[in-house]
Amino acid sequence: MFFRSSSSSTGNSSLRRVSPSDQWSCDDVEAARMRANELSRPHGYLRPTPAEKLSAGIPVTDIERIMFNDTVEEAVRCIKRERGAAENDDSRGIKMTDYTDRHGYNKRYQKRREQGCAGWSDAESYEKKRSTIEKVLVSHRFPKKARFLELGCGNGNITLFMAEKGFESYGIDIIPEAIIWAEERKNSTSVDADFQVGSVVDLKPYSDDCFDFIFDGDCLHCIIGPDRKKCLASIYRVLKPEGIFHVRANCMKKGLNTRFEIAGNCYFDPQSQCVMRDGVPYYYLSREEEFAEELQEAGFEILESEYINDFKDKQPYQSFWLYVNATKSKKNIG
Repeated sequence: MFFRSSSSSTGNSSLRRVSPSDQWSCDDVEAARMRANELSRPHGYLRPTPAEKLSAGIPVTDIERIMFNDTVEEAVRCIKRERGAAENDDSRGIKMTDYTDRHGYNKRYQKRREQGCAGWSDAESYEKKRSTIEKVLVSHRFPKKARFLELGCGNGNITLFMAEKGFESYGIDIIPEAIIWAEERKNSTSVDADFQVGSVVDLKPYSDDCFDFIFDGDCLHCIIGPDRKKCLASIYRVLKPEGIFHVRANCMKKGLNTRFEIAGNCYFDPQSQCVMRDGVPYYYLSREEEFAEELQEAGFEILESEYINDFKDKQPYQSFWLYVNATKSKKNIG
């Protein structure tokens, strides 16, 4: 890990190496700094990033300093991976993928598991998802032993539900603590499912044309900037030609063009279309027409869509959920 320490009260700063176990040259450090700057700037985010502030000698807050530490550490992992260096950072044997847990997801999953909660969300949320899936199963026929993939599977509620329905069921999540919990839940049932710690952006564990049914478990709105295009391309790659992709878009209110304060250090930034927490993008709100274009540009054909408004003024910067069933466009197949 690297971090900047102030060398004077005027705000000048220098980069020093904390961990001496990796021998990095000056060029390596500079490469990590540049990568950190890229990683900490979401698409369309015009404010100075912590890395830019530090480079310019501008004082930063403690939160921004933590952000810089995280992004440089992530950049180092990116560079290591590009050089072909394998990493396995988790003491419990789960291979860690390249990510920064900026919002404490691991701790939240651990805490909710210890408290005996239903999962990341409450039981009602999972019941709504099961109801949505039942509608898809009524309107679309799937072969026997069809393969199901949940994106952002969390502790496996929906993945295991589909296994109970006879699907060959798979779940992927980037948070190790979620997958540990999912494995625990699987071991307490009579069904089987495959859980992977991995990124939905590349879906590396899965081969082309692999799944009959892919379900977005409230994951896509957490994918921000250029990664959204990569994510949709990966979903297209692993979906079978006649398969169904069910996705939910969290849509922003039309005409909202000013910053909206939510609570504490959380606010909605209309420029990046992101809800921000401590200056870090938390999740992305789509515009309805842009979301349809995203899917079509990725090669999908929209089969059905449904508008669900259950925000009830709790989140006035959000308009509705847009539920979409899509498949590979026939003109792109073959």
